[in-house]
Amino acid sequence: MMLLMRNVIICLCLLTPLAAFANWFDTDSIGQSQPLLKGEFQQQKKTKHLRRPIKSSGNVVLSNKHGVIWQTLSPVKSTMVITSTQIKTIDSQDRQKVIAPGSDLNTLFSNALSGNWSLLKDHFDLSTLQDVDSTCVILLPTSVTVKKTFQQMKVCGDKTKITSLNIIEANGGTTNIEITLTPATALTKAEQALFND
Repeated sequence: MMLLMRNVIICLCLLTPLAAFANWFDTDSIGQSQPLLKGEFQQQKKTKHLRRPIKSSGNVVLSNKHGVIWQTLSPVKSTMVITSTQIKTIDSQDRQKVIAPGSDLNTLFSNALSGNWSLLKDHFDLSTLQDVDSTCVILLPTSVTVKKTFQQMKVCGDKTKITSLNIIEANGGTTNIEITLTPATALTKAEQALFND
């Protein structure tokens, strides 16, 4: 459950317009989000128990209208689909698991999709770092539940989208995610099916 919560919070940050983060700090240097973004991610996870980092990669779809598709392709295929009504995971054997509407995670995501960012602020203390090319927001969890997931999350991006996340896990491990996103005009039939199922 903690891993799922962490992944949902990552997806929330990806879907959050950086302008929404910026507004909390009275800065207008960040542009508005795109209605539909698609791209790829590279993730590297380090723990004190493993000599080598665990690497994974895959695709991501961020839709302001529908939600998020986070699809890991390597080393093990899995998919997480988050909408305003449900959170669904699909494993490498195509087995689906749905978190019922009304769960804490689903409520958090639903509020974010509807633009109620105050709920996110209720769970984190935030600060910002800004230079010419990018802005980074540091999220420090304040709720006991989120503190069990990670100690800190650093979200960085340019004027239109988030490009990287750095997470310090509750157990001291770290996760670094690099994301390349480009604007898209429409969902594919397969992507639409994942949101509709």
